[in-house]
Order: sequence, then C-alpha cells, then structure tokens
Amino acid sequence: MLTLEGAYVQLRSMVAQLAKFQDAETDPATRWASHVELSVKSISNRFCDLIEVAEWLSVATDNAHRLVPNLRRVVRLFYAVILHFLRLRSGQSQSLCPQQVEALRQIMNLAFQAHKYDGEKAMVRIAWPLFMVALETNDHLHGEWVLGRFHAISQFGLNFQRAYQFLLHVVDLQSRLGERVDVRAQLQPGEFGLFVI
Repeated sequence: MLTLEGAYVQLRSMVAQLAKFQDAETDPATRWASHVELSVKSISNRFCDLIEVAEWLSVATDNAHRLVPNLRRVVRLFYAVILHFLRLRSGQSQSLCPQQVEALRQIMNLAFQAHKYDGEKAMVRIAWPLFMVALETNDHLHGEWVLGRFHAISQFGLNFQRAYQFLLHVVDLQSRLGERVDVRAQLQPGEFGLFVI
C-alpha cells in the first residue's frame, strides 16, 4: 500500500524529471507536466484525510503522539514538491497562484509548530521545504524567518552552510530583479559548491 510519504517520493522524482527539460514549453515537457499535475490531484484526493488533519493541527497540538510530528513532516514535504512543480511551470513570473499561496501557508504553519516543539533540530529535518519557501515567498517576514532558521542550522554541516549562502544570494537577486531567477543557472558557476538538503 502506498503511503503519503511514498507518493511524495514518486512525485518528487517526477518533478525532478520535469526540471531536466531545458525548455519547459516543448511538447514532451508539457505532456510530462500534465502527468505531474494529474499525480498531484490524485495524491491530494487519495490522502485528503491526512492532509486535512495536518491543516487542523495547531501550535497547541503537542508532539506526544507519534502521528503528529510525522504528519507535520510529510505534509510539508508534499507541499514543497507542489511548490517546486509550480515554480517550474510558472517560469520567472513573480506573482503567485492560489495553489502556491496555500502551499506556502501550510508549510509555514507546520514549520512554526515543529520549531516550537523541537527547535532547530526540527528544521534540519524539513530543510528542503523551508528552502522552497525561501525561494517562493513574497512575504518578507516569512522569508526572514526561514533565512534565520537556515542561519541557525548552518552549524550542522557544510550542506546547510552552502544552502544558506545560496539562499541569501538568490533571495537578494530575486528582490533586486523583481522576478524569479533560474535556480539551476545560479548553481552552475560553482560559487556556492554543491549541497544536498
């Protein structure tokens, strides 16, 4: 039986395949994007109960039951892959669609909760969703909060240090240009080194 986490892994792989297309407007890229979009809808429908429960969690919901931190983690991952997909599809447009706004809201809500209970160690486990929020958000407070978390977790290793430096660069560049930048192109010069989060 497929779990939400398993579905997320498959979906992330599909989005990574989409990112390999040089031109997102080619027929193969458009067809693949349609498959990804159908998969997002299918996963959302199949796991709507779990996603809905995660939406109802609040800061007051403590982590005593193992299901709570697991839901907070896996639902954030699911929303992060949606953000990644929508970023690829929308190109360099700075305006966010309602689906992106909702994904950002859910990730931030669950991240605040995880931070309350587990501090910076929880941020290590959710670095990739926070990375996507930093790239996508147009909310200055959320962006600063995420950058603060990356600054704090940069003590946990070179990958986090490099990711933090990269985010500082990209967030500043996007702010100055008033549009999104191609993240892959920014990684090419090798200025930041490779990192995995």
